[in-house]
Amino acid sequence: MTSYRIMRFSHLAYPEARNMFAAEVPDPNGLSYREIQEKLFSLSLVYSNSFSRAMIDLGNEAHEVVYDLEPMQKAWGREIGVKYEGNDWAIPIALRQIATLKPDVIFFQDMTLPYTFRQYVKDMFPFVRLTLGMRSFPSLFDELRGFDVFFTGAPLLVEIFKWHGLEARLLYHSFDDHVLSKLERDFGPTVDPDINFSFVGSSGCNRGLAQSDRYWALHELVKETDIKLWLDEKIEEPEKEEIPQPDAGLEVPTVEIEPQAVQTSAAAAEIESLSLWARMKRLIRPYNNEPEAAEEVRADQPAPEMAVPEEPENKRDDPTIPLRKLFPDRYQGTVFGLDMYRILRRSKVTFNRHVNLDRPEVGNMRMFEATGVGACLLTDTGGNIRDLFEPDQEVLTYESVEECLEKYRYLMEHENIRRSIAAAGQRRTLTVHTMRRRCEVIDEIIRRKL
Repeated sequence: MTSYRIMRFSHLAYPEARNMFAAEVPDPNGLSYREIQEKLFSLSLVYSNSFSRAMIDLGNEAHEVVYDLEPMQKAWGREIGVKYEGNDWAIPIALRQIATLKPDVIFFQDMTLPYTFRQYVKDMFPFVRLTLGMRSFPSLFDELRGFDVFFTGAPLLVEIFKWHGLEARLLYHSFDDHVLSKLERDFGPTVDPDINFSFVGSSGCNRGLAQSDRYWALHELVKETDIKLWLDEKIEEPEKEEIPQPDAGLEVPTVEIEPQAVQTSAAAAEIESLSLWARMKRLIRPYNNEPEAAEEVRADQPAPEMAVPEEPENKRDDPTIPLRKLFPDRYQGTVFGLDMYRILRRSKVTFNRHVNLDRPEVGNMRMFEATGVGACLLTDTGGNIRDLFEPDQEVLTYESVEECLEKYRYLMEHENIRRSIAAAGQRRTLTVHTMRRRCEVIDEIIRRKL
């Protein structure tokens, strides 16, 4: 096969990102699907259209579906004539998009669509020859085994998923280098950074133990440095947003759907009913305690090990007070998309710390976003760091808050070294960590499989 048609399903993950889209497109009702989509992608929110752009450059036909963005999906539904009942719009429209576009390959960027939607898509649509998935968190292994290829963002996770019977491949996150042309319209070809030290992202407040180390590291940095914070924080545990699903009797035009193909997974529903800490323990247990299901897959070898946070002995370990309340003078707001890239571009140094469960390996999105726009990245280290960047030459790494403080102060006293590291990190990212480079890997695997 010389080329193929691929469709990527993703979602607009963060409520604040939705708010930013709504502010940019306050009245989408008079706009077409294509017009709304162009406005969405112009903001570079979350995944944007970097995947489809790269796949088209590689000679394929590619389509992006942000299945949970209501005004955009409903615009598509109106234009095609999709029927649905009440608020049950998401699944009928997504199914009709598959039926209309007839992709050879479907790539599920995340696992937020119902399990049975992903599980039965090839049965419902025989023209779909391959399904690909991606997840960088070890969970729900039984539900993931139906993918032809499964990507994950750390070498240890590849081994864990393989041990559980998945055809897992390593695929790190990446940088959308088209962001640079958008930033150049704001700043010109060069920028003189005016923010000494920044952090952009989730502080870890009300996120449980998975992000507690980040919270307390930021807490210490605020007291010891001039760091400015652009935070995504929740004052209380966020409620799970429900994506509308059709009931079993709903007919979707031109698509025959088995009733079980529109029901959520019982296992997933059970997990979601648990508290965050209990949920984390349930998700991690399969490869730490080697349950019978996993032993059947790889009875000849022990499961790979990953660090698991311990139950906190005191509440200091499980942060619940937002940093924006503790340090209101450092809190600068919440940013996503181009606004986030603008802050990173203006930063001399930006701080990064992975969630606890990523360790002992690294590779989150911020590593590539920050270096891609030219910030000097100060990040926690991991066993695979040299696969991504040369430590202390292309990024600065630390193993403790004390070392982080020491290296930040050194950078502030040695501007030429800071500039050199920032430039080297950007060169590395623009050479090997772009979405185009990642899609070359995906494309090669797809062509071998078809």
